[in-house]
Amino acid sequence: MTLRPRFSERSISCWSLAAALLLLARATTLEAASTQLSKTGQQAASKPAKKADGEKKSSFFEQPDLVLFRLSEQKWDRKLHDSFKLPRWVELSLTNRDRMETVSHPWRKGQSPKTDAQISKRIRMRVGFNSGPFWVLAEGQDSRLLFHDAGEFEGTTVEDHLDLLQLFVSGKFLNTFGSKLRTDVHLGRFTFEFGSTRLVGRNVLPNTTHAFEGVHVNVGKEKRWRVRTFCTRPVEKFVDAHDRSYAERTFWGAVYESSYDPWLQTDLYYLGFDDHRGPSLSAKSKFSTFGGRVRKDVPRGPALKKLTGRGTVDYDFEVVWQDGWKGPKDFRAQMAHAEVGYTWNIHLHPRLSVYYDHASGTKDPNGPVNQTFDKLYGLKDIDLGATGIYGPFNRANLASPSVRVECNPRTNVRVYARHAWRHLDEAKDSFSSSNLSGFTAIRDATGRAGTNLGRDVELAAIWNISANFLVEGRYGHWWKGSYFDRLPKTSGLPAGGNLDTDFFSASTQVRF
Repeated sequence: MTLRPRFSERSISCWSLAAALLLLARATTLEAASTQLSKTGQQAASKPAKKADGEKKSSFFEQPDLVLFRLSEQKWDRKLHDSFKLPRWVELSLTNRDRMETVSHPWRKGQSPKTDAQISKRIRMRVGFNSGPFWVLAEGQDSRLLFHDAGEFEGTTVEDHLDLLQLFVSGKFLNTFGSKLRTDVHLGRFTFEFGSTRLVGRNVLPNTTHAFEGVHVNVGKEKRWRVRTFCTRPVEKFVDAHDRSYAERTFWGAVYESSYDPWLQTDLYYLGFDDHRGPSLSAKSKFSTFGGRVRKDVPRGPALKKLTGRGTVDYDFEVVWQDGWKGPKDFRAQMAHAEVGYTWNIHLHPRLSVYYDHASGTKDPNGPVNQTFDKLYGLKDIDLGATGIYGPFNRANLASPSVRVECNPRTNVRVYARHAWRHLDEAKDSFSSSNLSGFTAIRDATGRAGTNLGRDVELAAIWNISANFLVEGRYGHWWKGSYFDRLPKTSGLPAGGNLDTDFFSASTQVRF
């Protein structure tokens, strides 16, 4: 593999940074000028009027993909939009994230044994137009690795150059057929997530993002319940070529989400997946996923100020079953997450939680049944730690108890420490996510290496300086277990891959 030219990467980084600074300066200048004019023109106003006018007003307005994914990934002041004095029927926004990452003693098959140090960059731009209940929205994304060398972590989880993330037409109807139910319909290419995001999520930490082409329908009573149905073709990502979907691969489902009782919020869902591309049976699959989840949310941000008494309990239980076939084998797998936490209503609002993650593995890889859980398009950072070029653990063939302590020095600052113990669910099955693209995952077919992957800690600080500027830092240490010392020499483990790994990342995100 040849090294990629660095001159163009530095140019991209410098030009994007310069553009971001210019846009921020323009928005800030206009905002300051507007504030000064407001003060000058209202010197004679009464004190109550001054107080009312002095309150900070957000320029955020409801986005056409509001029902598709979490509000925190949409809600920020539209500085770029406001700097051009655009009307509310136009959406124009830009986000830029830069993240530096280092990983020592890589363990993935096909990876160079030297410390992997890279910078990942992600730029998103949104343009949309509204008329009555209808929207047309386009969102582009450019995801790149800077200062990347041959043999380092790479692939479509971290790189997807200049592609179309979303392009859809949507309609919002607040009183469908006089029923007082809200209905949203999206048609085209879009991103979406539901529930815990363990099976389908719009990527936050990863540098690239899952997208789908098809139709999504949301019907419900706001803040009480909703039913979502979708029929899509998943979009396959390519580093340099245009992303595309295939008629032979489909993903569909129905989801019921209830928020009637904050102490018993419920998700029930069915998902279907069918991939019959290619001439050989081994590459084809068709299976169903059934699941349920009950939870009480963790208090975050402004909700911390509403705590009463000594504190509050939160919990999250989710169970998933999969059934169907993959290649010539039957497919039956399970996944479970169980978590209980407590937040104290004292200074810093500390929270202690314990949780357990289990994703089944295949007991006999040579047998007639595949039992390795398929995480579909889910996110893993919520439970299993930082992703990016690190992310050693996947929701497949894994058993992992964890404990986490976190606190909130301010409502916009969260600090946490997590300690987890990692084991394979089945010794003869593969260690998922232990390979680069083009290589098979590490596996000990004899099972003599055991299941002990070790234990790891993660320290993280997340500071939302404002809705438009976010800073994040993470450090992790992985004490590798006896599994790596016992692997046969033919396993493909890089030299030094059995030694402990240190991970560090620092990122900034600016949203206009």
